[in-house]
Amino acid sequence: MSKRRANGEGSIYRHGELWCGEIFLDGKRRRVYAKTQALAKNGLDTLRADVAEEKKKGTGRQSVSTHLEAWLKDEVKPNTRIATYRIYKAMVDKHIVPRIGQVQLCDLTGQHVQNMLAELERNDTSGRLRQIVYSVLNHARRRALDLDVVSRNVCLKAKRPKAPKPQIHAMTKEQRS
Repeated sequence: MSKRRANGEGSIYRHGELWCGEIFLDGKRRRVYAKTQALAKNGLDTLRADVAEEKKKGTGRQSVSTHLEAWLKDEVKPNTRIATYRIYKAMVDKHIVPRIGQVQLCDLTGQHVQNMLAELERNDTSGRLRQIVYSVLNHARRRALDLDVVSRNVCLKAKRPKAPKPQIHAMTKEQRS
């Protein structure tokens, strides 16, 4: 009878002539190939340790507000129109930083984002404004992911806000005349 591995240990199986160790870490499937089963297990342990070390050190320890300010200055301002930069800056300064700016970038969760959007909704902000705030945060987080500052984009875990569709009314005969 084969032994069952515990949750979070990953899987080890035969792949042709090699052994394959497979594990999900931070939402990504990672694989290690080795000649023996023991080497595949050691490879999985090494992967786990590398991801844990990556979380402890690096630029992911900066706060969300610090990252957003750097993102605005280095990425948005030189590459977009000034009006776009002003809108992004207003969203960051007025809506994102007061609510989640003190959270460390690597500790930010989908729950933080969802709570921020819920608070905006309770404050009677429009659906479109909530969409823009979500979009700005998602764009910044995606760029952090591209730069390997963080290991996943938590904005994808939060539900994207919906704006109500505008009501369109046809003109009556009297209004046309």
